[in-house]
Amino acid sequence: DGIMTGMDDTHFGPSVSLSRAHFVTILYRMAGSPEVTSEVTFPDVEEGQFYTDAVAWAVEAGVVTGYDEGNFGPADEITREQIATMLYRYSGNAGIAAQTTVLDFPDAMEISPFAREAMIWAVSNNILIGIENGPMVIYCLRFCPWLLLSVSYF
Repeated sequence: DGIMTGMDDTHFGPSVSLSRAHFVTILYRMAGSPEVTSEVTFPDVEEGQFYTDAVAWAVEAGVVTGYDEGNFGPADEITREQIATMLYRYSGNAGIAAQTTVLDFPDAMEISPFAREAMIWAVSNNILIGIENGPMVIYCLRFCPWLLLSVSYF
């Protein structure tokens, strides 16, 4: 099977927002869908869902830790800072050091503390770029060798 298989047998869902479950499943499939050796501990991740093994793997691999209240939020739309954090953890930092410690965007102070290091890594390595749009910055994913993700926000 492919990394992205669509919403069902006849629909890909190009305009559907990416959820946390979808993104973790993409990373899990990129890793070769390894055998999962533990059970999911998040109360909002049910057994038998398309993402159940992916979430269990992501916890085992240190890619996700969940929200502070103990949930994973599989149906939540994933944010750019969450994507950056998961990619950073998934890659093991990809052996690429951050080239800068400054995010020179007007909204950089709005980045959550948990994501700051990952955002610096992602911006430094051109995985995320900021496009100024008036008073805010839109962070766009760029191609990187281990992930192709096309996101349209305009």
